[in-house]
Amino acid sequence: MLGIIETMPKKTTVNASPTEMLREEMLTVALASHASDIHIDPMEDSILIRFRVDGVLSTWSERSAAEYENLISHLKIMSAVDITRHGIPQEGHFVWDSDTIDEKGQNRILDVRSSFFPTVYGDAIVLRILNRSDILIHLKNLGLSESDLLTTRSLITKPFGMVLISGPAGSGKTTTVYSILNELASLNCNIITLEDPVEYYLPLVRQSKISPEHDYTFALGIRSVLRQDPDIIVVGEIRDLETAENAIRASLTGRLLLATLHASTASGTITRLIDMKIGRDLIAYSLTGIINQRLVRKICPDCREEYRPPQKVLQSLALEAGGGIYHGRGCKSCKQSGFSGRVGIFGIVTIDDEIKRMIIDGASEPDIKKATIKKGANGILEDGLRKIREGITTPEEIIKAGS
Repeated sequence: MLGIIETMPKKTTVNASPTEMLREEMLTVALASHASDIHIDPMEDSILIRFRVDGVLSTWSERSAAEYENLISHLKIMSAVDITRHGIPQEGHFVWDSDTIDEKGQNRILDVRSSFFPTVYGDAIVLRILNRSDILIHLKNLGLSESDLLTTRSLITKPFGMVLISGPAGSGKTTTVYSILNELASLNCNIITLEDPVEYYLPLVRQSKISPEHDYTFALGIRSVLRQDPDIIVVGEIRDLETAENAIRASLTGRLLLATLHASTASGTITRLIDMKIGRDLIAYSLTGIINQRLVRKICPDCREEYRPPQKVLQSLALEAGGGIYHGRGCKSCKQSGFSGRVGIFGIVTIDDEIKRMIIDGASEPDIKKATIKKGANGILEDGLRKIREGITTPEEIIKAGS
């Protein structure tokens, strides 16, 4: 059983129903625990409520099955989804005022994306918490090394070309995009984003929400946005051939285009575009750089201590036994997990003339990967090893990240 997250005093509401009180307590504790998701799972005789904190699910509460119907109806109404429809997946959204103050003296506002998914015991619910106060991180605080930070800034300040931020789901790609936008935004630059959804409202950035149900797709948005005289275009995600082709062609018209793409490695990002049937010459001439990333948990600073990992762990990362490797033993402040927060590990690749030629000539992904390593491009594994040596994370976290 995963560790129980401690309950804190809940926000009281005058004449609140038991369901409303449960909602307030659940969201308040999730916010205090820095949870990214709330999972509400109906079981045969009860409801299991879990929080995902730093990428790991932990049990918060188990409630009686009698509370389920009122809770799901309440959350569906809040999320503006049809409460009369059953047995089909549904998605919605609501905004919650936490009644707490952030470091800027403003109320913490949560955007909550809700997903209802049919199971044998009823709809399983996942609430994705988008904290407007916490999502915006300065570029230098993402976890980039000094050299990677310089390379990233060089890529994002070019007047044209395409920079892709890649990685698996949940690897922090959107946070990286917002950090980049926050650095680039100015009165002298017309930045337009196409997002699904818009997770944070940025000053001096024109943000547009994609709406596939109304035939407003990423591909259509890219075609239309070129008439808005943009300097920088941001595409929330490249998902298909049409979006990829339009994004590439937009970057070839003298604009900087930033986009996210699901791919496991930097060189694999190129392969993913080729697999979408994009012409190799288009890829070579448009792509200027790739930022590949993962998220790993940071060691709790209050209980950090040196330790010796198992030999199998040392061998898998080619680490030598000895001092300088740390973990968290577990304490009250980290709820005995040994971790507190997460940090990115990155592999940055600049697409130079040699790599462009390799793409055009049909070089394989392993050959392209070898070329980037030969040029000194830092890979995710190298960045992960650096963070192990600096006592930021553990070897087990780097192995788990699949670097």
